[in-house]
Amino acid sequence: GEQNDLMQVTLKRFNDLKGTLNADIEIILVRAYGNLASKSEEAASCLVEFASSHDTAVHNEMSSILFQKGNKEYNSPWYKESLLNLVRAVSFPAQILETLNYCIEHYAKNDLNTAFQVIELIALGWDYSKSGRETTLPQMLNSTFVELYNNHIDALNAAITRWFASSDVQLHLAGSNVIHFFNSI
Repeated sequence: GEQNDLMQVTLKRFNDLKGTLNADIEIILVRAYGNLASKSEEAASCLVEFASSHDTAVHNEMSSILFQKGNKEYNSPWYKESLLNLVRAVSFPAQILETLNYCIEHYAKNDLNTAFQVIELIALGWDYSKSGRETTLPQMLNSTFVELYNNHIDALNAAITRWFASSDVQLHLAGSNVIHFFNSI
């Protein structure tokens, strides 16, 4: 009815604005699509698309939306897809990882496969040369790794074993960081 017509007009206007290539407008659109994602598949699809952006301000806004929507939307396909796209695109500033930690921890409690998929994507893009004692991957995702250790130790051990068995040095370093993290506490 009338509400559906209003939604379509709103989304059409948002889509017209999407092509302006203005960073400020993109952030406003991400917020708007975030507000509508649970009400419109088209809005959710646009949000997933924005999660692949290379703009740090868009990443910050996306991480905030995922944080805010986590409790209600983590089972939604758009939410999971947005999180996966975001961790593929982001170079992991501390602020974003601290925000995403909550989202990933939610999956560690409810969907281990997704949790490890997200953690591995982050591990593959992690800059281990800049990691100090306070900025290792497990330190940045502290509550996620504590949840895995306390309640899913077998799955965590299996993941670490898989990381060491892989041919990817990034995953070897991630495994080493996780072991060191738990040995130091």
